[in-house]
Amino acid sequence: MDLNKNQLSQIFTPDYMAEFMVKNVKSLYLANQDIKILEKVKILEPSAGKGVILKYLISEGFKNITAYEIDQKLERSLLENYPDVKFKFDNFLGSNPNEKFDIIMGNPPYLGQNYNAQIFQELVKNYSICKKYFVGNMDLFYFFIHLGIDKLKPGGFLS
Repeated sequence: MDLNKNQLSQIFTPDYMAEFMVKNVKSLYLANQDIKILEKVKILEPSAGKGVILKYLISEGFKNITAYEIDQKLERSLLENYPDVKFKFDNFLGSNPNEKFDIIMGNPPYLGQNYNAQIFQELVKNYSICKKYFVGNMDLFYFFIHLGIDKLKPGGFLS
C-alpha cells in the first residue's frame, strides 16, 4: 500500500489558522534575525494541500518559497494559483535533509500507525527519516516534525 496512491482523508488548514501562523512566525522571525528582506528568507511548506498557508506567506511578502504536495489532483490548481512557488510534487519524506530553510511552516498529515501498519512499514522501508525515527504506535506527523527540524537553518523557525 503506497501512501502516494492511497486514498486518505484530507483536512485542509482553515484560513484563520494559516493567517495566524504566518503572521506570528513572521513577527518572531524578524525580531530574532538579521535578515529583514523577506525575499531572502528561505521558506518550506512540506504539505501544501490547497495552498492556504502559501496564500498567507505570499500576502505577507515572502517570495523564496518551496512547497511539497503528493496529491497529484492538486497540482494544476497549485501551479495556476501560485506560479512563483517552487513546487515538488513528491513525498516530502524523501527530500534531501541537507537542504536548509529559515522557516518551515505547514500542516502535516495526521495518520495513526495503529490502523495503518502496512503504510508505516512501507514508509520505514522507503524513507531513511522514517527508518531513523520509527518507534511504533506513532503518527505520520512525527516524521514531518523530525525532518523539519533536520532541515532548519540555525535560528530557524518550525511551525
